[in-house]
Amino acid sequence: MRLRKKAWAKPLIDDYTDRIVITKLDFLTNPIRDVFKNNNKLVLEIGTGKGDFICGLASRNPNVNFIGIEQVETVLAIALKKVIDQELRNIKLIRVNANEMLNMFDTKEIDVIRLNFSDPWPKSRHEDRRLTSPEFLKMYHNILHDDGCLIFKTDNREFFDYSVEMLKENGWVLEDVNYNYPLTENNEDVPTEYEKKFRNMGMPIHYLKAVKGDKNGA
Repeated sequence: MRLRKKAWAKPLIDDYTDRIVITKLDFLTNPIRDVFKNNNKLVLEIGTGKGDFICGLASRNPNVNFIGIEQVETVLAIALKKVIDQELRNIKLIRVNANEMLNMFDTKEIDVIRLNFSDPWPKSRHEDRRLTSPEFLKMYHNILHDDGCLIFKTDNREFFDYSVEMLKENGWVLEDVNYNYPLTENNEDVPTEYEKKFRNMGMPIHYLKAVKGDKNGA
């Protein structure tokens, strides 16, 4: 269900633009590390949603920088409010489409990419919109550090199987593939809003961790 637009969303985003919210980022003139003003590890979540995941991890890892990409204004504003309320200084939010990532980050700048319950886009004609499609994997390869990793969680088995195959076909190395990922809350992971919902319904959560291989980006 699409979230109804909130009148307060845009003013809140405007108030925190250039402090927490980044509306435009060009790595040639404004590298993301300069925005954080440190050289800490960089974790990128694509599709931040209402911010439960990124805020949960950021609060447990104050010496790690977190970047959340979210395109929907009201959803971004809800996440932003949580960042403000929790006084988290290691989060930046970017309101852009994921297709623009190559213009936002420098080569090998990101240490970890997180995909949490992304839209599966089940129709074949929408394959290029899936965040694990070959085109997106090429972008991840470009911005991900050589020692970095891609971590993906979903409740959708068909999307998960597709993602596993795409990663293999595009030269990624699968370090972990779990079709019934246990509930985990630690410094490396927290359940998202969707994850809690699906677990309460008794649905298995699928998880994978992949690293770059020799074939990536070819």
